[in-house]
Amino acid sequence: MGIKDKYLNSIRILNYLMILSVAFTLPFPNKVSRIFWFLWLVTWVLEGRFLSKTNFIAFNRKQLPVLLLSLFYVFEMFSLFWANNVDSGLTLLGKQFSLLAVVPIVFYGVNNYYKVKNILLSLILGSLVSVLVYYMVILYVYNYEFTTLGEDIATWKGLDYKMIELWSSNLKHRLFYSTVLAFSILATFLVKKQLEFKYGKILTNLFVWISNFIFFISIVLTGSRVMVLSLLIMLVVYIYLSIKKKYRIILVPFILIFCLGSILAAFKFHPRMSQFKTSDFKVILDGKIENAQIEPRLLIWHAVVDSYDSCWISGIGVGNSREFLVQKYIEKDYPDSIINNRYSTHNQFLNAFMELGVVGLIFLLLYWFFYYRFYDGEIRKIALFFSIFMFFNFMTDDILINAAGVITLTFVSLLLSWYEDNKQKTV
Repeated sequence: MGIKDKYLNSIRILNYLMILSVAFTLPFPNKVSRIFWFLWLVTWVLEGRFLSKTNFIAFNRKQLPVLLLSLFYVFEMFSLFWANNVDSGLTLLGKQFSLLAVVPIVFYGVNNYYKVKNILLSLILGSLVSVLVYYMVILYVYNYEFTTLGEDIATWKGLDYKMIELWSSNLKHRLFYSTVLAFSILATFLVKKQLEFKYGKILTNLFVWISNFIFFISIVLTGSRVMVLSLLIMLVVYIYLSIKKKYRIILVPFILIFCLGSILAAFKFHPRMSQFKTSDFKVILDGKIENAQIEPRLLIWHAVVDSYDSCWISGIGVGNSREFLVQKYIEKDYPDSIINNRYSTHNQFLNAFMELGVVGLIFLLLYWFFYYRFYDGEIRKIALFFSIFMFFNFMTDDILINAAGVITLTFVSLLLSWYEDNKQKTV
């Protein structure tokens, strides 16, 4: 093996190690995951796969999710021509650059070291470590006097549920944390057969169900009602698809009862939802606040709807929606909490509409609607489940204004396209 071959082989191994690191650090703070994401892109460039025509992959529909996201990014770039604040738009485009940077990887592929199930396993382990470390830190801080002095047992406070719930809720605001945990639950079932072959059914089942229990409890503790609801819907869809077609009609009444019961339970037992009133939805149209405990998103969405005339044709330009909305909040005399927090649209569909007009909204709706149809076979179900997670994230947050949301979306789309080609080996 010559020097050139040794170099390329070393870079290929390093590139594979970087994608394993990306998967492992995806549930960690943004600054950590972004470092490994950048290094992974760099090692792919250093490998130089794009220099050889033999590495080029003929166009197929599995490449469409990433390609459509990149076209959305290009459309955003054009909106800079009519944006009021170009600097704000450039800042957002900088966060979203991965949407464009991964396109060459889609068309030129990755090296033969890649094993998708190992990448999924790295994601699962990263999620476990992230959750356990976080709660260990909570335990340490809550018992700071005992952990630093360690002499007086009276200073040991243990753990308080309310305190854990309060701290965990902060994770919900680290965009996509709950989505990564939810996708980790799906990943455990994708790697299950591989683990059973190596470690047997008993150990594998223990690992899968204990991991999923930890992930689910963590999602619940974050207060992410949307993600819990999406997991329940995913479970219903899974049961429905697992039953033979001729028996599915029998299951429909039970599914409806289950869904209705879950919604009623959420409204009754969740602190914020228990104060919700059906009349609150009217605020989206008229802006009149009758309930002091109203969900802030409804007020935000009213401000968007009320701005219809200003943005429906071409939008107000990429990265300009937040400043525009803050002025609306002030004009409408919204509560100080909304004005001071400078809330964004909290809805990716509405964000696309405000910044890019009706074309941007239609583009994003079509992208989401057809997402799972880009894939075939076993992975199509996983893509369907991920599209459920994605829909709820799109409905409750403008996920593409944050680098974590961008990386998670592109990471999963790439992973699914690799998984389809070969379950143990990528393109």
